[in-house]
Amino acid sequence: MQINYTECPWCGSKLEFEQAYCSECNNELMAFESDTNVSNKTEPTSLGIWNFIYIIMCTIASVQILQGFYMYTKLDVAYYTHYWSGYPHYLTYAITQSSIQLLCLIISVICILKRFRFVPKMIIIFEVVYLIFLLISYYVAQVTPLQNITYLWLTVGLTSKIIWVLYYGVSKRVKQTFIF
Repeated sequence: MQINYTECPWCGSKLEFEQAYCSECNNELMAFESDTNVSNKTEPTSLGIWNFIYIIMCTIASVQILQGFYMYTKLDVAYYTHYWSGYPHYLTYAITQSSIQLLCLIISVICILKRFRFVPKMIIIFEVVYLIFLLISYYVAQVTPLQNITYLWLTVGLTSKIIWVLYYGVSKRVKQTFIF
């Protein structure tokens, strides 16, 4: 795209309409235009509402995980041996999964607030990890006495993962926010 300058941005001499080069300093006017576009692209935009929604969702999920940790520590031994007798490793899996998710959530919030350049790719990776955990949890629920993981829960989880992966993968706003 050609910008029609009235004077050369390099030397200040008067220009005629639609000149590609300055007649005084012989600098290309298109080069100056691209230089100004590059400098404009380095100014990040604000975080925006979707990043704040993601931060709020991370915070809610973190509180739920901490609540789950509390429940694991208060788990009655008699209840555990009766209900989980055929699945002795599930509690270890659940605590490990929750710990990894909590760590990812905390890292996500900190990195979003600091606006690190790698945030979109990191969140996509984290969302894929959450998706894997979701599918494992759903499978475990089908082969164990768990009844709290339903198709609705799975559908909502899958939908949210797809939305966040698409948002952080293709959004122009995200690219403008996390550029440095």
